[in-house]
Amino acid sequence: MPDPNGERTNPSRDDAFLLEGSSGALSPQIADITAFGFDLMPLEGLTFNMNYYEIDFKELLGAPDPQSTDAVLLNPDKFIFEPSQAALDDFISQVENPEQFAGANAENVGVIVDRRIDNTDGLRLRQ
Repeated sequence: MPDPNGERTNPSRDDAFLLEGSSGALSPQIADITAFGFDLMPLEGLTFNMNYYEIDFKELLGAPDPQSTDAVLLNPDKFIFEPSQAALDDFISQVENPEQFAGANAENVGVIVDRRIDNTDGLRLRQ
């Protein structure tokens, strides 16, 4: 069993399964964009510029990067460390070619990573 921090406790379980593609229930990304700016030229050869923008993304599309050290902390639901046989069988049932993995034994699997693209939380950019 993995410990509460998601650390592997059995290093002999060295297989990894990675599920990629789309989640199948995607919504379009949307954004509210505000931008304005101006140039002020009070004297010849002297110009002041001011620009501002704000982009407020909603339903942003994304997937966790398993090589990022923060990925497990930010997306704990996308990582299953040392899965049970039931969890592995459930994972295999979601792939297009489950017969390829017939007889896969969870005792050899260290991690399952769900990297399917899905709608995530929003993001706001300001400058």
